[in-house]
Amino acid sequence: MPLDATMDPASFDLEARTVEAVIATTAPVTRRDARGTFAEVSDFSTLDLTNAVNLRVLDSHRTASIRDTMGTVEAVRVEGDKLTAKLKSSAADDVTPVLQRIADGTIRGVSIGYRVTRWTENQSGGKRKRQLNG
Repeated sequence: MPLDATMDPASFDLEARTVEAVIATTAPVTRRDARGTFAEVSDFSTLDLTNAVNLRVLDSHRTASIRDTMGTVEAVRVEGDKLTAKLKSSAADDVTPVLQRIADGTIRGVSIGYRVTRWTENQSGGKRKRQLNG
């Protein structure tokens, strides 16, 4: 499942090729499934980050080619209601234009993919809420 996220331009370090991005928050996100719309809410207290470091940073969620790998996740941390990742870009020549776009502010967002292993669902005020619990 994709989730839009935002980069912190002030954290961009061209020499180290790193940038920090808020990759998730606990704020509800409207989603839709076969049963209709629901509010998706993340619960970081049950999040398993043991395999997050060294995950690949992909170009547009593509995995067909090794060139689709733009870098790796260097670190992930929970800060209150935000999940923040430090992303390290490859030094490959084909990634350099992406770094320039981050530096000049043309690229401000990223999209993360994730898999939910457990949901908690309830209804409140006629609205459905699904909470990610792992």
